[in-house]
Amino acid sequence: MDFRLFLRWGGVSKRNLSAAGLALTLGLWPMPLLGAPSEAEKETARHLMEQGDEHYEAGRYEQALASYQQADALMGVPTTGLAVAHALDKLGRLRQARKIALRVALSQPGEGEPSVLTEARNESASLAHELAKAIPTLQIVVTGPTSVTLVVDGGAPIAGLSEPISLDPGPHEYRIMAEGYRTIQRRVTLERGERRKVEHQLGQVVQPPPPKAQKNSSIPLVTYIGLGVGAAGLVAGSTTGILSLSKASKAKQYCEGVHCYPEAEAEAERARSLATASNLSFGIGLVGIGVGVMTWLVSPSNGGEASAKKAQQEYWFEVSTGAGASEIQLTHRF
Repeated sequence: MDFRLFLRWGGVSKRNLSAAGLALTLGLWPMPLLGAPSEAEKETARHLMEQGDEHYEAGRYEQALASYQQADALMGVPTTGLAVAHALDKLGRLRQARKIALRVALSQPGEGEPSVLTEARNESASLAHELAKAIPTLQIVVTGPTSVTLVVDGGAPIAGLSEPISLDPGPHEYRIMAEGYRTIQRRVTLERGERRKVEHQLGQVVQPPPPKAQKNSSIPLVTYIGLGVGAAGLVAGSTTGILSLSKASKAKQYCEGVHCYPEAEAEAERARSLATASNLSFGIGLVGIGVGVMTWLVSPSNGGEASAKKAQQEYWFEVSTGAGASEIQLTHRF
């Protein structure tokens, strides 16, 4: 019987463990300690180990790993676990390989177990120690924020960066985030056994100033109405004023000195009526213009609400009319 493959990982020779060695183990070790695998499971495990050995020797480590893992799931002995750890090591999955090697090294030996299992257990402990030194680490130092979050290879967020991070050899991508600071995203390639330290300084995010409120350039309708009424009032006041002066001049024509004919009284009355109408028209016109100017001053296009309050506090109109005159006054408070 060939023991070559069974001795792959154990002893001084570090040669291959074989399905023949697995068969020897199964024959020498009492079945109750192994969970009593069936004969079919034993045969399947032997075949899987043979396949794994062939793939391993040919450098097809992914296929070797798959075969070893299936055999280990069936048998769960140190030799199959050690084979899985070595295949993972060849694939660069050092952290997982070390985890498997530690599991095997810390497994409890069975009563009267074959020496090859003890050797495999011891070899697993040595392998775990070697892998601990081979697993690269990445230490990230950040200046700026007091609290940062790190995400490596899209994994779960890591709060704080106090300790180096153990990673497998090869390319990795990490992202550093902190509230109020710009996010940093970088790629790094780690070699076997490397101890890498990188430093980053995060820059604060400068918030843009809030956009200025755009003034409404539209002028209220009441402004146009007020200005229109004011213009019409001024025109009417001017017209009636001219007519009043004309009637007054005509009334003088019917007077000689201090004596006037009856016609003079009629013309004088018409002049007075036109003068009153002129005064009222001028008053209405000035009020209209005042309303137009005021509504323009308090409109959003000219300062909005603040201008309105200021205008209300500092300006007001006073209008008085009488039989002979009208008065409009724009008053300003200092």
